[in-house]
Amino acid sequence: MEYVIKKVDIEEVSIREKIINLINEVFSLQWDRDKILLNTNTRNKTSFFLAAYWGEEIAAVNGFIGHEFLYNNETVYAHQSCWSATAKEHRKKGLFTELINQGKAMSKELGSLFLFGYPNKYSGPIFFNKLGFRKITMRRVNIPVKFFSSLMLGRYLVSKNKNEVLDVENRFIPIEGELIDLKQGEYGDKIKVYNGYNNVLWGRINTRKLGMLNLRFFITGGIQINKPHLLDIVFKQLIKKESIDVIQIVGTFDHSLWKLFRFDKEAAQTEPLAIFDLNMDTTTSKFDFLIGIKDVF
Repeated sequence: MEYVIKKVDIEEVSIREKIINLINEVFSLQWDRDKILLNTNTRNKTSFFLAAYWGEEIAAVNGFIGHEFLYNNETVYAHQSCWSATAKEHRKKGLFTELINQGKAMSKELGSLFLFGYPNKYSGPIFFNKLGFRKITMRRVNIPVKFFSSLMLGRYLVSKNKNEVLDVENRFIPIEGELIDLKQGEYGDKIKVYNGYNNVLWGRINTRKLGMLNLRFFITGGIQINKPHLLDIVFKQLIKKESIDVIQIVGTFDHSLWKLFRFDKEAAQTEPLAIFDLNMDTTTSKFDFLIGIKDVF
């Protein structure tokens, strides 16, 4: 018997159950069957899943989320590789590689400019050494705001002239409204959104144990910046509304927003961004991605 790769419809409950059962088994999770539906249901309706079948059994699966971006003021499309899982007894059969390669072809046919993902320490070597993806590392900044929040914001945020704008030329910029809709559909009011003077900040709160302390982090999902000199206003709204200790921002190494912050550094423990070009050579382009775009945000 041979493996057969098929496009599967996760709108079908039975298919969704098989996929989430596999993912839960592989990663020792207890996620609800509807999570993958909510997590991948973007506006453009181009998301799809591929599964490797062994008879009637799903031996491996990989999802591909269809995203919209702005690039030089035009709307373009790309797909994110996600929800990868292979049953233990079917590993080392090349199934993950075959799913990604078929996903490349299907994404290209759908008009995607590139395929991207955030591979972990297990899938990373396959992405970068075997599948031809290139690596973009990540940076982060942690802003402590529990005490003297205005002072700390002033220390970490770089003051800008009111006429200054960020460089957006040749940059892939996520549609933050789409990402907010996607994540609120999945997490509801756990996703916090703050607006001010055409700047938007969104994310979620997570408690982390550091030594003897339990610290509340605001994990920034995305930032839309239209007026850099007024960016502090949305941060002040967040601090006033939520009881948090640290604001964390993690994004691609060459993100345009880093010119607005001090004390950012390499996020060595964060999964890198992986890029594979499909319908465009993106090697000279920049990717303004924060971690809210990740399927597992």
